Amino acid sequence: MARSKTLRKTRVLIVEDSARLREGLSSLCSLQSHLEVVGTAGDGVEALEAIRNLKPDVVSLDVRMPRMSGIEVLRVIRRDRLSCTPIVLSGMADKIFREKCLKLGARYVFDKGTELEKFLQVLGRSHKIRKFPADKSGSRKRPGARRVLPI
Repeated sequence: MARSKTLRKTRVLIVEDSARLREGLSSLCSLQSHLEVVGTAGDGVEALEAIRNLKPDVVSLDVRMPRMSGIEVLRVIRRDRLSCTPIVLSGMADKIFREKCLKLGARYVFDKGTELEKFLQVLGRSHKIRKFPADKSGSRKRPGARRVLPI
């Protein structure tokens, strides 16, 4: 008897304050057969509520947003040990900023002005991204994981 393998789609939450970009990212994700956009949020407060309620596998996170920044969202994800893989997509992605986001638990950091294609490639592989639980200090250990793609 042949066994049928059913692959579960990667559940994605898109957090972006620009409604136009949020819709565009949702449309691009819907073109990927293994991705399912489970929700969107326009600010950090909505993002945390959606993360807790929708339990996405991956969170596409902007940084500059009203009410609560993406940096603050990363801190709460880490502090509360929320089970998701944050991927930052921001207009601010210099070296210091990238390091800060990665230190706070972001899996990848991309500049939305120049690295949108790389971001989409990572989302396209996101079904292979493994989540690692936070230890007591709140850090997420990713043995051998490479977190910044070469530019």
